[in-house]
Amino acid sequence: MIISRKSAFTLIELLVVIAIIAILIGLLLPAIQKVREASNRASCLNNMKQLGLAAVNFEGTYQYFPPGVVLPSPAQPYPGVPVSINHGWGVFLLPYIEQGNLASQYDKQQDYRSGKNQPVVNTWIKSFTCPSAPGPGRQINVAAGSGFPATTAAVSDYLPTSIVDQNNLLTPAGLIDNVVTAERRGIMRLNSMTRMADIKDGASNTFVLVESAGTPEVWRLGAKAAGTQNTAAWGGRSSTLNIQGKQANGTGASGPCAINCSNEGEIYGFHTGGVNVVFADGSSRFIAVKADIRAVARMVTMAGNEVNSPLD
Repeated sequence: MIISRKSAFTLIELLVVIAIIAILIGLLLPAIQKVREASNRASCLNNMKQLGLAAVNFEGTYQYFPPGVVLPSPAQPYPGVPVSINHGWGVFLLPYIEQGNLASQYDKQQDYRSGKNQPVVNTWIKSFTCPSAPGPGRQINVAAGSGFPATTAAVSDYLPTSIVDQNNLLTPAGLIDNVVTAERRGIMRLNSMTRMADIKDGASNTFVLVESAGTPEVWRLGAKAAGTQNTAAWGGRSSTLNIQGKQANGTGASGPCAINCSNEGEIYGFHTGGVNVVFADGSSRFIAVKADIRAVARMVTMAGNEVNSPLD
């Protein structure tokens, strides 16, 4: 009787198969990651577009854009809000981003740190979060003060650009235009009530929101740095950007790097090659990391009368 034997893989053949599979995985992973990031970037851009349209719709309702932040200012109070109260820009947009339930729970007559408003400002909202940034649910720590205990607030990866910080380093170096204070202002600022007609440089040429993602962690040039920061809460008082740039290594109080060098009060995203922004007409786009700080500053100012430069 002839006994047939089933052939089996030898050890060498098995190792060859494993090696081939490993090579295929190595080839596929970058492609998968690239597709995933493209999807995340598109979702991030869509979030910004929805927020931009919300700001435009707010302006259509009230004839002015929401403030970047509401802070106690007897000389420049925000209408309908007690002078001692603090609010972030995001609370004004809640009804326009399908968050009517949260909007109805929030009381603008009370501070964002109040017991009534705390559940609202601690809510993670998808529209305020870029999927390319570190995971959802991030919060900042809010120090005790003004009779309120220490607390927390949910962050936003998108912030208004309130002003170009024309300090003694940027202007003498010729990095930004030397203009008067009023011409350096952005649309959403401290207790501001900017009308569409106030945007002399054109709504399609002026930022309303930009990415400044990843807080409370500190990020520089794509790497996580030591420390944390307590800024960028959509419902809190530290919720606007004063654009001043960073040094090329992501540090320093000011410098020529405008995009993706640091998320410490600057424009920063987790996308290869640039960031998403949204303009005052509701349009959104991706701008290149190589954009010159002068060109970026011109898009921050709403009445700088500058000649705009390419952002890509």
